[in-house]
Amino acid sequence: MKFSKFGFVLLLSIGVVTMVSCKKDPVANIPETPVIPGQPGPQINLFDPASAAADSILVINGVNFSTTITENIVTINEVPATVVTATSTRLEVKVPSEAGNGKISVKIGNAITSSANEFIYIPTVSTLAGGTHGYLDGEGTIAKFALHLVLQLMQQAT
Repeated sequence: MKFSKFGFVLLLSIGVVTMVSCKKDPVANIPETPVIPGQPGPQINLFDPASAAADSILVINGVNFSTTITENIVTINEVPATVVTATSTRLEVKVPSEAGNGKISVKIGNAITSSANEFIYIPTVSTLAGGTHGYLDGEGTIAKFALHLVLQLMQQAT
């Protein structure tokens, strides 16, 4: 049996399309809590504080939250946040690192809600200046720093 070039290309194309369309979707493997017909989904009434830094606790007040922590999927500016405690009217979540400014969303099963107002993310910056006190140029813990020496240098420069 002979195959023409067209038949070979057609067969190859069908094989590629089949393989690509059959890849596993990792999200599809996550079981969702079904929304019970007639039961309203979650609703965010307010959140506090209105702005915070990473690892701060954010309190979300509303209604129809799940009392099972893992069923409440919370995001801030579409960045997943860790739910610490959950009641039907209150969620406490940890602000994720680099969340940015944006809406807060709560998803339970197929039902999702978003805050009316945006959360304001406060970026934090850490500075490390050496190890022990003194004055010595260098990188990391080799550098030494003492405030009184800096003040003396600043006075000498003026």
